[in-house]
Amino acid sequence: MSDFFEAGVVSVPSNFGPLRDADGNARVTGPCGDTMEFWISVIDGVVDDARYTSDGCMASNACGSLAAILARGRTPTEVENISQEEILSRARGIPESDRHCALLASNAIQAAVADYRRRNFASLRSGEKRAANARSIVQPRPSLIVSCRGTDGRDNALVVAYGSNCSYDPCAVMVGIVPTRFSYRLIKESGCFVVNIPSIHQRALYDYLGSHSGRDGDKLAVSGARCVDGDVVRAPLLVDCPVNIECVVTDSIVAGSHELFIGKIQKVHADSELVSDDGSVDWNKISLLQ
Repeated sequence: MSDFFEAGVVSVPSNFGPLRDADGNARVTGPCGDTMEFWISVIDGVVDDARYTSDGCMASNACGSLAAILARGRTPTEVENISQEEILSRARGIPESDRHCALLASNAIQAAVADYRRRNFASLRSGEKRAANARSIVQPRPSLIVSCRGTDGRDNALVVAYGSNCSYDPCAVMVGIVPTRFSYRLIKESGCFVVNIPSIHQRALYDYLGSHSGRDGDKLAVSGARCVDGDVVRAPLLVDCPVNIECVVTDSIVAGSHELFIGKIQKVHADSELVSDDGSVDWNKISLLQ
């Protein structure tokens, strides 16, 4: 599939290793735990070079090397169409148990193309428009976790799909919650909530809170989330999230599928390393979960 060179006592493909000044780069972890990273360079609309690394098995390296070879000389759009099936059809001797390695290679090189498109969006866009789906078109950035406490003292937290600033005088935020969610009743009863802004290090917590219901048990206890009581409102703060915003509900609007709770901000907590001398949060110092 490619020339090999000796690295100590191990032979590795010559296209193994990072590519300096790459135009696109991505790192993907597969379901088996193997990680693969790709770099691509694009000249005159064609992938001129592609390289990879993998911490996986021989099959993972074979598929990564082949995907890099297949990418060369193709347009980014053609590289996006490099599939698991194409890699397996070109590869030889990949055991059935290792077929997922080809999928990992396909996903990783496609992600490198996506990174190339993000970096060069302004120069690549044609200006043409087409109709797109309306559902959840404006996503909250960064991701948000809302924590709350019912009048019975029961704590819970959920991931919200809709949230934003909505006023600066008074300072207020909005979060949208579907009435069937367990936390909806808790916020209606207590009239308060906390918006927690997670970093990339809270991915596991975010995924758990977004995929389980408080009706089935104590999500905060099961997830191992560290909590403290709010200073002003009767709701827990998720202390591992770098920013926490205590809010009192001043109004709500039924917009359709969601009820929009308007929360007047009572206090903002932020990790001391993030707070500038003027009290503003320096978002450049943290990688937020998007």
